[in-house]
Amino acid sequence: MPKPTIDIPLDEAEEKARPAQEQKASRIDIPLDEDGKRAEPLDITMAELEFVNRHHEEYKAPRAGTGGPLMQYILQTPLSKADLAPLQAGDTVLLSGVVYTARDAAHARMMELLDQGKPLPFPIEGAAIYYVGPTPERPGCAIGAAGPTTSGRMDAYTPRLLDLGLACMIGKGKRSEAVKQSVVQNGAVYLAAIGGAGALMANSVQSCEVIAWPDLGCEAVRRLVVRDFPLTVLLDAHGGDLYQSGPAAYLAARENRT
Repeated sequence: MPKPTIDIPLDEAEEKARPAQEQKASRIDIPLDEDGKRAEPLDITMAELEFVNRHHEEYKAPRAGTGGPLMQYILQTPLSKADLAPLQAGDTVLLSGVVYTARDAAHARMMELLDQGKPLPFPIEGAAIYYVGPTPERPGCAIGAAGPTTSGRMDAYTPRLLDLGLACMIGKGKRSEAVKQSVVQNGAVYLAAIGGAGALMANSVQSCEVIAWPDLGCEAVRRLVVRDFPLTVLLDAHGGDLYQSGPAAYLAARENRT
């Protein structure tokens, strides 16, 4: 007996507009178990996922503090200040291109290189750094689970890198006041990856190469090539902070409903 599914029809025009290699059926079939829960991981393209997000009104909300709609941006690394200027806290981003991984151990070594007047292991101008220590990849996969680590571990090193041209940081959790001020001063952004969803994030990674300090194991610096990496703006270049504006907007929305 076939497994029950939820059929989500795709807009015909959107389906025809997608590249042929990304076109699937005219609906998304989500397998369900006997209890009505999702039985298998979703295997859908980003175009299909975008369709679902656009057609579920309950997930649409105004930008916190502005009243304007949340926006989604498609960005390609390396990133310029002009690329990042339109972003506001709460907006979503689909990021493609080269992203470098580095956690606290790698950041400490980068500071040592800078102190010695030596070059960093990758070009920092316009770069995006993902705070992640991926698990070993399975056969046929570019990378293992690749969920973000807590970004606060990198706070002591971040302003120096931002001053050198670092454009984008990807992680989870709040940042220090020094980091927030440096983000604004340098026209950079801090983006959130989905915590606890390392396998989902790994789906966007097309290739992975260790480029520095392999002795650090999972914390070695890696060069990732990503496509449509799903992210949310936590800190924008104008001082917006989703950790502040998000809860305030939620409480205001609750008051308006009562």
